[in-house]
Amino acid sequence: MVQKVNKNKIRKIKTLVYGKFREVFADNERDVIAYERVIEDQLIIVVINNSFNSWENVEFETNYQDERFIDLVTEGRTFRTGSNGKIKLDLKAKEGLILRKVRIDGDYE
Repeated sequence: MVQKVNKNKIRKIKTLVYGKFREVFADNERDVIAYERVIEDQLIIVVINNSFNSWENVEFETNYQDERFIDLVTEGRTFRTGSNGKIKLDLKAKEGLILRKVRIDGDYE
């Protein structure tokens, strides 16, 4: 089932448009890339599986320890980084995630 994405809502996120870009992870064999965009105190991590294969346990390091992220594409899936700053994801074929850091009170940063 293809997830409906509110494209207008996502386009309005300044961090995606104007944020400073930094590549976080690239795996050419699996065709997966992750990058972050940061503006002021707002952080987005974009993860793209450009492969026709699904992948389990795709793990990469971030600069953020013990943080919670929410996927803006599904508006509900949440992910956590470990105490080492690593995040582990299961990615479906051709799936993309837009992960926004969540504050302790549960709101977006």
